[in-house]
Amino acid sequence: MSQPRLLGIPGDLAEDVGLAPALELVRWRGGRRLYVPKSAQPGHEIERRLGREAFAWLVERFGGHNGRTVPIPKCERALMLARDAEIVEKHENGASASELAEEYGLSQRAVNDAIRRGREAEYDPQGELFEQLRA
Repeated sequence: MSQPRLLGIPGDLAEDVGLAPALELVRWRGGRRLYVPKSAQPGHEIERRLGREAFAWLVERFGGHNGRTVPIPKCERALMLARDAEIVEKHENGASASELAEEYGLSQRAVNDAIRRGREAEYDPQGELFEQLRA
């Protein structure tokens, strides 16, 4: 199975801060632009969604003189693999395919496909970065 990485800003954020805030950034703003303010004021929506460290990281790199709007890629393949890895882990911990289908808004067949993919290959879609999400 291929091992896609998060692209662009989310990929850099994952390497420097962690995979969880990077995945949340893609889920929240993927395929759209994000305005990064010039300073990291407490309580900002970015801080509430991604955490203080990720917000400070974004401001440091992109805030600039008046703030800046930056594109956030969708990273659809990486998000699907992250979801599939969660499904496999929950199934291995006793959740049924029916329960997982309801939780993720998928058909039972889609859940079973994710489980099968996880069993057919060494399932490590994000390498070392992905371990941060499981921790």
